[in-house]
Amino acid sequence: MSRANRQLGLYKEGIQQVNEAWETIEQFGATVAQARCLIDLARLLRDDNQLDAAEETTFRAIGLIPEEGRERLVCQSHHILGGIC
Repeated sequence: MSRANRQLGLYKEGIQQVNEAWETIEQFGATVAQARCLIDLARLLRDDNQLDAAEETTFRAIGLIPEEGRERLVCQSHHILGGIC
């Protein structure tokens, strides 16, 4: 739902939805799911022109991504950082 809101330009709603999802995912300790959630949040923050928060969130996501097997998530994170610059 947050991705749809991002496409519609409803950034605040999308940010709220990702934050709600984060609370649930965090309880399970699934780090890859947490990283995906943070990547979605970073995109929303970037598109909402909250660049410092987007950058911080992206680095948090990168810190959660395992070193092997999740290269796509790393690429997505670097793409977000490129968009911020």
